Amino acid sequence: MPERAIPINDVLHEVLLKIFARKKSPSYPFCSINGMKLNQSRRLFECKKIGKSAGIKGRVFLHKFRHTFATHLIKRRVPIEVIQKLLGHATIHQSMVYLHIRSEDLHTDVARLNDLANLSDSNPSKD
Repeated sequence: MPERAIPINDVLHEVLLKIFARKKSPSYPFCSINGMKLNQSRRLFECKKIGKSAGIKGRVFLHKFRHTFATHLIKRRVPIEVIQKLLGHATIHQSMVYLHIRSEDLHTDVARLNDLANLSDSNPSKD
């Protein structure tokens, strides 16, 4: 798999700096106590442990964190084209999987039209 640069926020940057300060491997930021690459089962074990401590309900797996990342970006109205780039998707259709529209969001979006009802009789709109 080719390497690629992934933008991160300031909080994650600080966490990673702390991890790198005490890391055991020059190659892997997350490694075994011997500095070796973590195998698939160990990564899943650690993922489940983190999920449990975070209070995540239901099944916990590595892809769930990726899904959560994309979902938080969507909720903060980051354009889907940007999310596509961040996730490394070849097409926008792959990113569309993360678009979950909740009914609460629909009400908020429609409320953006509330100012249309504030029309004054003395100043009718010509639209």
